[in-house]
Amino acid sequence: MFHVKRFTHVFKVLYCCMIYTEEPAGFESEMTVAAVYIFCSDKILLLKRLPHKPQGGLFGLPAGKVDAGESVLDALMREVSEETGLTIGSDELESVDTFWVEHDGLQFEYHTYKIKLGSEPCVELRPEEHAGHCWVTLAESLELPLVEDQAFCTKHSFGL
Repeated sequence: MFHVKRFTHVFKVLYCCMIYTEEPAGFESEMTVAAVYIFCSDKILLLKRLPHKPQGGLFGLPAGKVDAGESVLDALMREVSEETGLTIGSDELESVDTFWVEHDGLQFEYHTYKIKLGSEPCVELRPEEHAGHCWVTLAESLELPLVEDQAFCTKHSFGL
C-alpha cells in the first residue's frame, strides 16, 4: 500500500492529509467524492476555484460530493453539468482510480473517472462555482497551482 503524508500550514493551523492507493484497515469513509478528467484531444479541463472558497485560486477537476442515495456516476454527471454546463452520459465515463483520503480528521473515498470528447465544448461556468477554466495537457497541469493532492492523483493514475 502506498500513501503520502503531507502537512500543510493554512491560516497558521496545521492540517494533515494522507492519501492511500489501497483501502487501509479500519478506514471508515464519511463521504464519497467523485472527479472526472475531461479529455479533448490530449488536453484536460481544469477549473479554477473562487478565491473565497477552500483552496481558493487553485485548479482542480470537475468534482463534488456524492449525495445520499446518488450513485457515483450520477453525481459526476450532476457536478459536470452544474460546474461546466456540459452534459455527459454515464456510459461515456471510464473509471480511472480510487483513493482513500484522510484530511483534517475526515476520511473519504475519492473516485476518479475520465471521458474523451471529440471536440472542445463551450464551457459555461457558473460565477458562484468557479473563477475560470483552462485546457491543458496532463504534464502542463502539474505546473499549475493545483488543489491538494491533485498532482499526486494525476501522476499515480497516468504514470507520470
